[in-house]
Amino acid sequence: MMACVLVPSSALAQQALKAKRVLLMHATDLLAPSTIEQDAISRKAISAATSAPVEFYSVGFDELRSVGPPIEDDLIAVLLKQYSERPPDLIVFHGLMHSLYSRNRDRLWPGVPVMFTGVAAHRLADPAFPKGMPTSAISFDLPGTVDLALQLQPEAKHLLLIVGTASYDRLWVDIANQQLAGYRKKLDIEMTTGRSVGEIGQMVGGLKSDTIVVFLSMYRDGSERIFSNVQLTRDLAARSRVPIFAVNPYRINDGAIGGSVVNWAGQEQTIGDIARRLLAGEPASSIPVHAPVPAVCRIDWRRVERWNVPTSRIPGNCEIVFREPPFWVRYQSETILITLIVLLQAAVIVLLLTQRRQRRLALAQAERQRVELTHASRLSMVGELSASIAHEINQPLAAILMNASVGEDLLNSGEPQLAEIKAIFGDIRRDDERASEVIKKLRELLQKRSVEMIPVEINEAMRAVLRFLSVTARHRDISIREELAEGLPVIRGDRVQLQQVVMNLVMNAIDAMSDNPPERRTLSVRTQQNPEGWIEVSVSDSGPGIAPAAIASVFDPFFTTKPQGMGLGLSISRTIVQSHGGRIWVEADSGGATFRFVIPAMAEQRSTVGGMK
Repeated sequence: MMACVLVPSSALAQQALKAKRVLLMHATDLLAPSTIEQDAISRKAISAATSAPVEFYSVGFDELRSVGPPIEDDLIAVLLKQYSERPPDLIVFHGLMHSLYSRNRDRLWPGVPVMFTGVAAHRLADPAFPKGMPTSAISFDLPGTVDLALQLQPEAKHLLLIVGTASYDRLWVDIANQQLAGYRKKLDIEMTTGRSVGEIGQMVGGLKSDTIVVFLSMYRDGSERIFSNVQLTRDLAARSRVPIFAVNPYRINDGAIGGSVVNWAGQEQTIGDIARRLLAGEPASSIPVHAPVPAVCRIDWRRVERWNVPTSRIPGNCEIVFREPPFWVRYQSETILITLIVLLQAAVIVLLLTQRRQRRLALAQAERQRVELTHASRLSMVGELSASIAHEINQPLAAILMNASVGEDLLNSGEPQLAEIKAIFGDIRRDDERASEVIKKLRELLQKRSVEMIPVEINEAMRAVLRFLSVTARHRDISIREELAEGLPVIRGDRVQLQQVVMNLVMNAIDAMSDNPPERRTLSVRTQQNPEGWIEVSVSDSGPGIAPAAIASVFDPFFTTKPQGMGLGLSISRTIVQSHGGRIWVEADSGGATFRFVIPAMAEQRSTVGGMK
């Protein structure tokens, strides 16, 4: 057990002894956003490049804002004392620190490898910069920033450079003078050196749209006040009448619209490669010089929208930040699901509409077929009633012929009797109207026509049918008993189709009693209003009745008990009744059968002697 405990402890101790100590030194405050990112980039690059564990220690000198007596010696003394027992294995200087290193190279652990990162490319040619020092350089692209501003503000004629009076700020004055010399012919360039922040705020608050503003650096203004570039950029961006551009990527986070900015993250691979070689013991002279990391074009979409900059002016190589992706990108899974649901719903709707159209076409076709079949049934029934029809027409024609003959005799007599001749003409007119009415009714019955839903007085329609069938009934020794209730409400329907239903039922009843003795050939036709307020019509016969097993099938197509029947009359009758919103049924026993059908009455409508109201 002791061995199990001690062996891992020993291994951990050896591992700790092998860990590399890396000192990260910054020229700025450790809490500054740029310092935080550069420190994180170095840690990540070195950790990824080395296989051994690494201990990182960070120190910030805040040289850029320091004023008064230098305290460099005191800071260096503290560092030497802090790491006196175990010096670092690598020192990484960030930014503008080559002067500090040159002044203290003999004090800062001679023999410990040193590297620089985040050094402006133009500083490499500075005679004061240590020669042969492994360096990761970055590019300050002030011309690229001005070119971007000219694309977004093509009408610009003036350029205002915001820069302070601190030592680091004055370095930017030199950079601007060098890099922007070629722009003085097309832009009126002005710097804010020597002005207070209050004066600069008034300036940007009164600018016109023909002025480009570029924030360089202002750690100290003309009134010797110390500032944080973070808060100062935010304040000026809020007051400015035009967009503010910058070369530092962190100023974009603080309110600048964009610029050709330093690419700190682009150094990661170079930092890792240099640190790996130095920690492995390679001499600095063997490490090749790495090309400076070029600046990148970056645009803040929030400022583009604020200043209503046309997107067509934004260069295609610019990285756009803080741009909310479209809904379908942010919620890709939900968008796909919603799209699938919408497509599925659309497909279902199309399917339902197609089915509805097909159903309507089928119903229309069925209705046409029903009309054709109903018309064919009427034609067939008229054939069966040909004797009755001939009798109905022959009677008035014979009366007309007889009256005409008598009238002719009266006219040929020596003394014509005008009163009798006048009476004869009256009889001829009435018989002619009677024959004309029969032909009219027959024409209505035979004519193929569309359904016409009109108010119908059921008793009047029933009497017309029974009068038409009376001759056929007499020829077959059938007695028809009418029991039509008075004062029934009118119904809404097709008069001819309802008469066809009654005609079918009456003819079936007449056929059913053909084998009965004459004294048992009685047919009853009734109308009444049932308790529900519907109009009920019933046709009863005294025939042999219908077998109980056949009652359920009597209204089926092609079901018939007649040798010569087609089995369509009752099926058509049921279809007609149902199309009128009613129903039809049969009650049968050994003493005969009764067919009944009901049709809804029209509301508040009653039949009267003088007509309908």
